[in-house]
Amino acid sequence: MARKEIFVGDGVGKREAANVELLRTSITKHDHILPIYAVYTYKDTLNIISELADDDLEVFLTGDHYDAIFNAPQCLAKLLSETCNLAHALAFLHERLRETDKNHILCHMDFHTRNILVKDTAKDFKFVISDFGLSKVQRDPRDRQTPLNLQEVTKTNARRRPGTFLAPEVRTGPPSPVGRKSDVWSLACIVIRILTRGVLGREALNEFDQCRVDASKNKSKDYFYSRTPEGDCVINEAVETWLSSLLSKSGQFVRNFASELRPGSDDDATTILENLSMTLRDALSVVEECRIDASEFSSRLDRIRGQVAQLRPKTRYVLSDSYRHKLCYIET
Repeated sequence: MARKEIFVGDGVGKREAANVELLRTSITKHDHILPIYAVYTYKDTLNIISELADDDLEVFLTGDHYDAIFNAPQCLAKLLSETCNLAHALAFLHERLRETDKNHILCHMDFHTRNILVKDTAKDFKFVISDFGLSKVQRDPRDRQTPLNLQEVTKTNARRRPGTFLAPEVRTGPPSPVGRKSDVWSLACIVIRILTRGVLGREALNEFDQCRVDASKNKSKDYFYSRTPEGDCVINEAVETWLSSLLSKSGQFVRNFASELRPGSDDDATTILENLSMTLRDALSVVEECRIDASEFSSRLDRIRGQVAQLRPKTRYVLSDSYRHKLCYIET
C-alpha cells in the first residue's frame, strides 16, 4: 500500500480531501481509478492510503527498463486495451459518480501522464487514474456537458499548471468556462504518445516530443496545439504530421502496425488507422464545442480495439523474470 500526505490548510488540499472522500464513498466504482482504502487527518495533514503502483505512465513510456514489456508479442493489443480502459474511466468520472441520493460529475482538470499510474508490470500492466487535487466536482445537471467555471477553481489557487496536455481553452485569455471536454483533449494527447511508444519505439517517442517543441514558436513550451499570428489555435504541426502518418500506407507507423496483425491484413490495418485518425482528430478539435465527449471517445476506441482483436495473430505468452516468452503461433 501507499500513503500520500496532503497539507489541508489551503484550498488545494481541502479540495483533494473532499474529492477523495467522494471517490472513496461513491456507490459506483471503476477498476481503473486508483482505489482509496482509507483517509485520515493528523494535525494539518490529510493521509490517503491507496494501492501501491509500480510507476507513473511517463516513466513507463520513457524508461528503458520497460523495453522488455514493449517488445513482447501482442503488447500493442494490450496497450489499446488499457487505453480504452482509461477512456472508460474518464467517462465514468464525467458521468457516473453516485452517492446514495445524488449523482455527481467530476472534471479531472489535471490529466497527464504523471497522474496515471501503472500497476502489475511484473505480470501484466494496468493503467489507473489518480491525483484529484485540482478536480472540480458538481451535482449532475440536466445537460451533462455544462461547462465548469475555471474561475471558481482559481479563487482557491488550484490553477492549472503549465503542461503538455492542456487543452487550448484552458489557456485562452482570462478565466473562462472549462468543461470535461478539456479532459478529453488531454487523454487524446496521451493516447498519441502511448501509441507512438508502442508502435514506433522509445526513441521515436523522444523524437516526437522534441518535434512538438521545435514546431512551437515558443521553444520553451510543449503543447499539442499552436497559435497562428492572428491568435487562433491550430493543431501543432508535429501532431498534424503524426496524424497524417496514420494514413500513409508507405509510412513506418502503418507498416509496423500492420505487422502486429495477421498476414494479409494490410487493407484492414488501413481501415483501422483511418478510424483511429478520425477519432483522434475529433478528440483534438481546437473548438471545445466541436470536440467529442469521453463517452463517445471510449466507444470509438472500443470499436478500434475490437477490430484489432479480430485480426491479431493467435499468440500466447507468459511473463517470467520480467521477460515474455512466445509459446506458440498459429496462423489462421
